[in-house]
Amino acid sequence: MKKLKRLLSILVMASLLMSAAAHPVFAKASQDTGDVLALIKPRLPDTADYPEFESSVQEISGIAQYYFSWYSDGEDGYKSMNVTSSKDGIITSYHSYDTSMEKSREDKLTINKLSTDKALTFAAELVNKLNPALKGDVQLTKSNVYESLSDEGYSYRIQRTENDIPVYGDTGYVTISSDCQRILSFNLNYSQSLSFEDSKNIITAEEAKENYCSKIGMELVYKTSYEGDAPSAYLAYIPKQNGVYIDALSGDSVSPQSAGQYRFANSDLKNEAAMDSSAGGSFSQAELNELEKLDEIMSFDKIEEIIKSNKYIKLPKGSMPKSKYLTCGLDEEYVYNIEYNNKAEYAHISVNAVTGEILSVYQSADDSEGEVSPESAKKIAEYFAPQRFTTDDKGEYRFFEQSDNFFKFVRYINDIPYYDNTIRISINPADGRLISYSLNHSSKVEFMYPEALITSEESCSRLFEQVDYSVYYYPCISSEGENYNDTAKLLYMPEPDKDCVVYADTGKLVNGGDLSKIGSYNDISGHYAEEVINTLSRFGIGFETDSFCPDEIITQKDFAALLTSVVSGGDGVIIGKDYAYTNAYRRAHNIGIIKPGEESPDSEVTRESACVYMIRAIGLEAAAELESIYIPQFEDVTKNTGYISILSAMKVINGYNGCFNPDLPLTRADAMIMIYNYLK
Repeated sequence: MKKLKRLLSILVMASLLMSAAAHPVFAKASQDTGDVLALIKPRLPDTADYPEFESSVQEISGIAQYYFSWYSDGEDGYKSMNVTSSKDGIITSYHSYDTSMEKSREDKLTINKLSTDKALTFAAELVNKLNPALKGDVQLTKSNVYESLSDEGYSYRIQRTENDIPVYGDTGYVTISSDCQRILSFNLNYSQSLSFEDSKNIITAEEAKENYCSKIGMELVYKTSYEGDAPSAYLAYIPKQNGVYIDALSGDSVSPQSAGQYRFANSDLKNEAAMDSSAGGSFSQAELNELEKLDEIMSFDKIEEIIKSNKYIKLPKGSMPKSKYLTCGLDEEYVYNIEYNNKAEYAHISVNAVTGEILSVYQSADDSEGEVSPESAKKIAEYFAPQRFTTDDKGEYRFFEQSDNFFKFVRYINDIPYYDNTIRISINPADGRLISYSLNHSSKVEFMYPEALITSEESCSRLFEQVDYSVYYYPCISSEGENYNDTAKLLYMPEPDKDCVVYADTGKLVNGGDLSKIGSYNDISGHYAEEVINTLSRFGIGFETDSFCPDEIITQKDFAALLTSVVSGGDGVIIGKDYAYTNAYRRAHNIGIIKPGEESPDSEVTRESACVYMIRAIGLEAAAELESIYIPQFEDVTKNTGYISILSAMKVINGYNGCFNPDLPLTRADAMIMIYNYLK
C-alpha cells in the first residue's frame, strides 16, 4: 500500500509539473507558496518530526491566504501543526496538537502555577517570535479578571494597534502551554494593505461624546426580555443609528462601509421565515390529530383554504403539501407550517393555528433588477394584516424603511418603536410578485407605560459612564467597488464587546456583564488565613463583601457553593447577595455532596460534616465508607473515620495536640484553608 501511495504521489507530482509548464499561472502560485513557506518556517517549531505535509492557497476578496499543515499519525500517537499566512509572511493562525501531551483530569486543578500576569511576558515573547514584523503592533491582555484553576495553559486576548491606536476588528487570542515554552493556539484577524489616517489632529474624547449625543443620539424603544416564565417588554434607550460613528478628525457622524458588508438576501429571508414560525417542539401525527379536536385549533383543511384564497400566494402547480407540522412557540401560540414544491418551484407558509392569520410566506421567484414603490408593499401589508397595518399609517405597525426591494414595518406602542415586532416584505421588481412576507407579533407581552424615565440626553451621559468611548482605526473601503478594505479611518467608537443599550428608568447597561467581584477584605490583615484568602482571591474564589468575617461560622449554603464550584466544577465562585444558591444546591444534589434530607442552608457546618461534604465532592465516598481499614488519626474521632483520615493524609485538614475537634463549627477562614489545601 505504501509503495502504491508513493507511486501515486510521483505520478501526481509529474502531472503537476507538466501542468505548470503549460500554465504559467499555476507555476506562479506554486512559487508564491514556496516563498511564503520560506518566510515562515524559521519561526515555526522543527517540522522534521512530521512526515506528512499539505498546502493550499485561497483568494478571498482579492487577497491570498496560504494554508500549511504538518501531521504525523503513528504508533506514538497523533500530532499536527496548522498554519495560515498572508503573502508577506504574517501568520494569522497557528494550532498545534499532540496526543502525547494530553493530561488526565486529576492534573488539571491547581494553584501551584505562575500567575497570569507573569506568564503574559512569556506569551508576548512567543507571539513576537511567531510574528516579528508585528512586534510592538499587537497588545496582549488577560482574558479574565481572575486566574484559572486549570493547568492546561494560559490564554490572552490580542489587539492589533497602529500608532498605539487599536484597529477595530483586528483581534484574536493566543494560548500558551502551562510551562510557558510554546504556543498551543494563535489566531489573529489581520487586515492587509491598509492605509492609515494621520492621528495628529484628532478631537478629544469629550468632544466626541458631545457630538455623539447631538449628531447620533439615543432613542426610546421597547425591548423584549426572556427572563422569567414568559417574555416581557421593558423600555430602553438605544443608538438612533446603527453603524454610525464620530469621525475623530472632523467630528462629523459617518457611516463607513466595509468590503463584503452583509446584505439581506432572499435565502436569508427563507431561513428567517422558517425560524420565526418553528420555535418550539414539533408534534407527531397522532398528537396532531388529537390537537385538531380542540375547538380553538383550526383543522388543516381550513388552514389550506385560507392559503389558497390568498391572492398573493402562488402555490407551485400540481403540488401537494410536502410537509406539514404544528409547533408551539415561545408565546405558547400554535402555528401550522406547510411546505409545497414541485421540481421548479416551492413555497413555505406558516399560519396561526387558532386565528388563521398568515405569519410568514416564502415562495420561489427569479432574481431581477428594478424598483418597487413602498405603496406596493403597504398594500400587501394591509392585505395580510389589516388589524395591524393600514396604508394611511394609522395602525399599530408603521412603514419604517426600504432597502432595494425589501420593506420593513415596525410596531409602535405608546408611540414608541418596538423593533422586535416587525412586518418584512420582499417583492420581485420584474412582475411585482410577492417573494416573502413575515409577521412577528408578540400578542402576550405586556407593555409598561412610560413614566419617570430619564431623557435621551441623560441616557447618553449614563451610557458613557459605563462604556468607554475611544479612538479606533476602522478598516473600510475608500470608494465604491473595492474588493477589500484598503483604508483605516479614525473613528470614536464604544467598546466593541458592550451593547449601547441602557434601561430607560435607571440608566444602567442592559447587558452590563457579570459585575460581581471579590471584596477588598478590610478585616483579614494579620489573620492566620490572610495569605490563603488573598491567594484564593486571585482565582476568583471568595466573597463579594468588603468584610470577610474570617472567624464567623460558615453556613451550609456557602460551603456548598464553594464545593460545587471549586472542588467539583474547577471554577471560581464569588458569593454575594445575588448569588444563586438554588443552583448550587441543585448541583450539590446531583453530585451527591448534600443528600436528600440534609438540606439546611443557614445551619452551621461542623468540622466533621465539612469533611463528609468534601470527600463526596472529590468523589471518594465509596473508599471513605470502608471504616474498618482506617486507623484513627485523632483521638477524638469516633465516626466518619474514613472521611477524616483521607483528608488528613491529603494534608487538607489537620488537628491540634492529637485532636481534631469534629463537633466544633467550621469558621469561614478554615473553610478557605480546606479549599486552599485541596488545590495545593
